[in-house]
Amino acid sequence: MQTITMYLRAASVKGTLVDEWNQQVSSLPALTRGMRAELVLKLVDSNGSPLDGLDAYASWDFAVANDWDTTTTPQLRVTEGITVEGNAVRVPLTETNTEELIAALGTNESATFGCELAGFETGETTPGFLLQFDISIRNRRCDAGTGIHSSAARFDFIA
Repeated sequence: MQTITMYLRAASVKGTLVDEWNQQVSSLPALTRGMRAELVLKLVDSNGSPLDGLDAYASWDFAVANDWDTTTTPQLRVTEGITVEGNAVRVPLTETNTEELIAALGTNESATFGCELAGFETGETTPGFLLQFDISIRNRRCDAGTGIHSSAARFDFIA
C-alpha cells in the first residue's frame, strides 16, 4: 500500500503544501491510479504548529475532482474510515481505479486534481472545517489486478 504524507498549512480554506519545517513546497505528491493508498494529512497553522481542534469533527468527507462542478461525480470520494490522530487526518484510498478517474486521466501520464476535505460536527450537514488543496495522480499502463469501479457506487454520500 502506498502511504502519502502531506504537510498542509491550513491557515485558510486553501491549504498550502509545506515541509515539516513549514517551508512551502512546489512539487505535489503523487497518488497512483489503481493502487491502494493512505493519505496522511498533517495539518499545521500559519506558524507551523500542529493544528488543534480536529477532534471536534464527528464525520469527514474527502473528494478528489478535476472540476468545480458539484453536479458531476468526483473522481474519488471517501466518507467512511477517515480518522484523526492529533493534527493528522488519515484518509484511506482503497478504491483508486474508478471509471471517473480513468476517464479524467485518459492517456495522460499524470494530471493535477483538486482535493477537498470537509469536517462535520455531530448533527451538522454544513462543514465546520473545509480545506482545499491539489494532488498529482499518476496513470497506469495496464490495469493488472485493479478492477474498475465507479466512485459513486463505492462510497456513500453525506446528505
